Amino acid sequence: MSLNINRLVALALPMIVILITQAVVMALWAYFVTFGTTGLDYDAAVMAAGHCGAGLGQTPNHEPGNHHVIHQLVKLKECLS
Repeated sequence: MSLNINRLVALALPMIVILITQAVVMALWAYFVTFGTTGLDYDAAVMAAGHCGAGLGQTPNHEPGNHHVIHQLVKLKECLS
C-alpha cells in the first residue's frame, strides 16, 4: 500500500473548482436570501455571516466570520455616532 501522488494531483483542480463554486454560491445565498429576508440590519448581517460559516464548514469558519462582522459593524456604528 503506497500513496499515489499523481492521482492526488489530478484531483486538485476539481477540488479547487468545487471549493470556489461553493464559496461563491454560499456568498450569494447569504447576501440575497439570508441577509435580505432577515431585515437588512445589524442582526441580519450577523445572521448572514453565521450562515456563511455554517455553509462553508461549520464552527471553525463560523466563529471567525461572526467575530469579524461584529467588530466591523461596531466600528462603523461608533464612527456614525
